[in-house]
Amino acid sequence: MSWSDTVTASVASGVALALILGMFRWLRGRWHVPKVLVRRVYRSRYLMAVLAESERADIRGLDVFAPRLTSAKGNPMVARIQAAWARINAKGKTRVLTLDSDT
Repeated sequence: MSWSDTVTASVASGVALALILGMFRWLRGRWHVPKVLVRRVYRSRYLMAVLAESERADIRGLDVFAPRLTSAKGNPMVARIQAAWARINAKGKTRVLTLDSDT
């Protein structure tokens, strides 16, 4: 086996490995669901997203992470979210994860 065959085999195997890893990363990105927010978001945008998901007609259950859940008093968006959660609870279940307010 000459040196040119060795170089060709090395380059071909490196390209094949790069292609396989690229396909794996692409497929993993399609399967992967983030477990946490990866960037900061404004409270109003987060509330709008929670409201939009909560008001979908096909929702039977909802798990929500609301670390600083506040009273609906004085905030019509939070009141709408809580009303949507009540509708979801009538046909399924809503679970809300909050932080301890004493800390």
